[in-house]
Amino acid sequence: MTNEDLAQLAQQLNAEQKNKLINIVCGPEEDWSEATGEFVMRLYGLDSKPDPVAAQAIVRRIIREKQDHCEAVEPELVNLLDQLEKRAADALREGQ
Repeated sequence: MTNEDLAQLAQQLNAEQKNKLINIVCGPEEDWSEATGEFVMRLYGLDSKPDPVAAQAIVRRIIREKQDHCEAVEPELVNLLDQLEKRAADALREGQ
């Protein structure tokens, strides 16, 4: 499926239909591979490889909001932040 095909499909489906398609095609979220996650993000029109610095800011904000509300911070969020920090560091090294 090309990016254009996926974009057309995304425009034709409402949110409920997208969720149903994702559940049928991809299965439960905990079983998703990285490629599956990228497919889902593209279906929703999101960049699957966002700028790591901008993504870090978003994840940090989510963590801070959870902490401010005395909510548990899922280990997955902390792991995601670590991965984004490493990706940003790698990008900086490659750019030098």
